[in-house]
Amino acid sequence: MSKARKKQPRHARSLSDMLSELEQGLGTDKTIYIKDILNIFSSATFGPLIVLPMLLTILPTGAIPFIPAICGLLTIFICTQWLFGMTRPWLPQRLTDIQLPEKKLKQGVHQAKPYAKKIDQWISERFTFLLNPISQRLIAAICIILCIGIVIIGGIPGIPAILALPVLFFGTGYMVRDGLVVGLGLLITALSGIIFYYNMP
Repeated sequence: MSKARKKQPRHARSLSDMLSELEQGLGTDKTIYIKDILNIFSSATFGPLIVLPMLLTILPTGAIPFIPAICGLLTIFICTQWLFGMTRPWLPQRLTDIQLPEKKLKQGVHQAKPYAKKIDQWISERFTFLLNPISQRLIAAICIILCIGIVIIGGIPGIPAILALPVLFFGTGYMVRDGLVVGLGLLITALSGIIFYYNMP
């Protein structure tokens, strides 16, 4: 593990902030495991720990076999503990010892930073009344359901990214304390459910 990974990170305040911390934490290491990413954000809230796996699903890394399923499973573990009000997530060693594609991961993070900066211009701390304990449990339950779908259909190109998008909104909303972003995540979830329902065979 590199020295950069041992540093205690500050809490991410935006998507670009989070990606910069991740890029700095990964450093020049050639071997990256899930536990290394978790260590980078060891003092963070649940928000970044939900956002990161969903970014890996949406970015080019999501095209790598089994990555969407692994990210979905990781988020299920995290959101289940979030649902029950735990402050620090626990993950089984078998899951945290999974190796990630170093080159594609770093390329994906680098490519995502310009988009993250543009998105950051539109998000801020607002409508925080929507981020109450009751809504937190509701959002956590929705994230679990969506991620179960990612695990089940993770091998179908494009579909995992669609399911990951609202979860990304939820995680981002809680990370930056933006209730509007959480509301947009709920809207996307509802619209996706309606489209899926009316297109069922």
